[in-house]
Amino acid sequence: AEDIGLGGCKEKFTQNHVTGEYLDNLSNFTTDEIMRFISQCHMTWGDFINLCKELRRLKGITQSNMYPVMYSEFS
Repeated sequence: AEDIGLGGCKEKFTQNHVTGEYLDNLSNFTTDEIMRFISQCHMTWGDFINLCKELRRLKGITQSNMYPVMYSEFS
């Protein structure tokens, strides 16, 4: 969280039981659920966008590590 400027959210994430699995499901959230998440974690829209970008980046790295042959064929 500190690496992407969200170190201040760490305590709120812990208090609200925000885990990696929870964050992985953000793309399935409704608008109301996203607004509640942002409010509960005392985040700004900018923080939320940064979080989503980082999650997308990490997910891409994880997927490419899981399937190195497939990804290398398209490089």
